[in-house]
Order: sequence, then structure tokens, then C-alpha cells
Amino acid sequence: MKKLIVTFLPAIALAGALTVVIANSASAAPAVPNKGKVCWVQDANMVTFVDDECEYHEVFKYDDAGNRIAVLNYQDHGHLPPEATFPEKTMINVFHVDCGCIYDGDYRIVVTSTGEYHSQGPMVINN
Repeated sequence: MKKLIVTFLPAIALAGALTVVIANSASAAPAVPNKGKVCWVQDANMVTFVDDECEYHEVFKYDDAGNRIAVLNYQDHGHLPPEATFPEKTMINVFHVDCGCIYDGDYRIVVTSTGEYHSQGPMVINN
């Protein structure tokens, strides 16, 4: 029995060391949420307005050095101003952002006939 325990101790120590090495080499930086107010909203004619009361939520991906490298998800909920053109029925569009920044991508926009506004993205499109 003593010999069996002595034989397994180095194997257990080696397995523990490998677990630590593998876990550290494959570590993933955390995704970090952020939320706030003020969004751009677009009316039925795709005219852009600023909604100071619009609430947004976004989740960023960071690299191991702590640098922000991607937007994993962005969502907002706001309202069109009275001077905007409201759609006759709920309108769903895709808006492409091409800013050369981490927000690049396609975003789904929903505008209702009552002026409620939602957007979400970036969308993942499978080719």
C-alpha cells in the first residue's frame, strides 16, 4: 500500500502542474459590460437624431493585456423625437457601421409606429 501511494504522488503532482500550465496558457480575458445613456436613433427616412434619454448596454472583449479589442454585443432602447418621421408600421432595417473601429459591423434596427427605437449588434451573418 505504501509503495502504491508513493508511486501515485509524483503522478498527482505532475497532473496538478500540467493543469496549472494548461489553464494559464489558455486563459481568456474577461468580457466586460458597460451601460449608459445617449444614443443615435434613426427615423423612417434613416435621418439620425440624438436621444439623450436612450439607454444602451454593450459588452466588450479585452485581450490579456487589458486592451479593448471587440464589441461582443451592443443594444439600445430609445425614442424618436416628435419632429422625426415615424413609420406607418414597425420597420426593421440593417444598418452597417464602417468606422474603422471596434464597432464595425451590421446592426439590426427596429422602429415602431409609436417612435420606439431599438438597435442591436453587431450581427453575425453566416455565409
